[in-house]
Amino acid sequence: MKKVDRILFIMASPNKIARKKFAEESSSPPLGLLSMSAYLSLHGYKSKVIDLLVENYSKASFMNAIADFAPHLVGIGTYTESFSSAVKIARMIKKQLPGVKIVFGGPHVTFLPEEALGIPEIDYVIRNEGEATLIELLEYLNHPGGSFLPDRIKGLSYRDSTGNIVNNEKRAYITNLDILPWPDFSQIDKKSYKLSETTLSSRGCPGGCIYCASRAMSGTKYRMRSAENLFSEIFHIYHNENKKYFNIFDDTFTVNIKRLKKFCALVRKSGLDIKWRCDSRADVLKEEIIDILGDSGCVAIHIGIESGSQEILDKLKKKISLEKAERMVAYSHTRGITPMCSFMFGHHCDTPETIKKTFDLAVRFKLQYNAVIAFSTNTPFPGTPLYNDAEEFGLTIHSKNWDHYDILQPIISTRNLPNDELRKIIFDSQMMLKEKTKHHDAHMEN
Repeated sequence: MKKVDRILFIMASPNKIARKKFAEESSSPPLGLLSMSAYLSLHGYKSKVIDLLVENYSKASFMNAIADFAPHLVGIGTYTESFSSAVKIARMIKKQLPGVKIVFGGPHVTFLPEEALGIPEIDYVIRNEGEATLIELLEYLNHPGGSFLPDRIKGLSYRDSTGNIVNNEKRAYITNLDILPWPDFSQIDKKSYKLSETTLSSRGCPGGCIYCASRAMSGTKYRMRSAENLFSEIFHIYHNENKKYFNIFDDTFTVNIKRLKKFCALVRKSGLDIKWRCDSRADVLKEEIIDILGDSGCVAIHIGIESGSQEILDKLKKKISLEKAERMVAYSHTRGITPMCSFMFGHHCDTPETIKKTFDLAVRFKLQYNAVIAFSTNTPFPGTPLYNDAEEFGLTIHSKNWDHYDILQPIISTRNLPNDELRKIIFDSQMMLKEKTKHHDAHMEN
């Protein structure tokens, strides 16, 4: 029997306000941790997942839940905005169970492993994809002196015997995603989530948007599960759980037309009575693709617009045309597919004039195409070019308190906009959007 065979995964939560907003509006299962749990099961380990984004615990009940499971290793998933909370959790656990190994993973620590390992309670950091790295770490912990020594485990960061932080060689990305098991949804209560039926069928991003860390986290090559694998998962959930609405959370689900056509053909041929949504990009969408999506039950497409100025988009390396983006939004609307469009304020090159263009375009998309609109604030997250080269982009980052990195409040000044002016513009824009679209929303509800 393994000495380290009970693994507890915890999804850390940001501040109470952000947590409440997430739980009420857009909560979804922690697919990464659920996938890791399923992967460990294949290797004979027992695991448990606690999602603090939706599960409510007092400090006492949380510690009791940990004691009841009696883990040998705790893996904590972190994003930038939840890092401070994750550290508090690690300290609580170490105080009660000093012999437990604590491992951090996720985007934030992938890019800042030294920060995490500067905290004594954190034993290891797993960078980028974690499946193989965690298995090898567990094998080392169970068989010290065996073939998996810490310095040989790719993707691992740790403190050596002298206390120095070591970042091992980066691990190659998994190329065949079909070898991975589906997420273990038995670990959670799906009723706790606003978007309960979610799946992810690809990793990696070929795009180069300077505000995004996706390619740094998951690689520049787009890696996909097969159409058959994805369809089988949805077919299984449909027939075993009677679920009929699915969220496909790939960054750009439509990038491979051959796979898309095969998946949609399987949906149509099977006669599954499902509705679903996906994410795409304006540059890879076509009327033909939208037709295929609409004929296969797709009812919503998220398209990241991010600015109403073509000049700004070009500087962001977004590689989309506003003219084509509007054409795709309009055509989606005519096909009965809801366009979901995201816009961002406070780009490094934004001016009051370009922000007004963004606001005006968002309002027009709402009124003319019944688009669902989401505004956010440009936030230079670790791992993005904006964070790594902030000075080059003319950014002043005013806070290194990770709790403030919530895409709602501006934490930067730019060459054109000081922080207080940017903050006022963003607040006023949010209020004006509500005012300009309230009659439209009321009409749609009636």
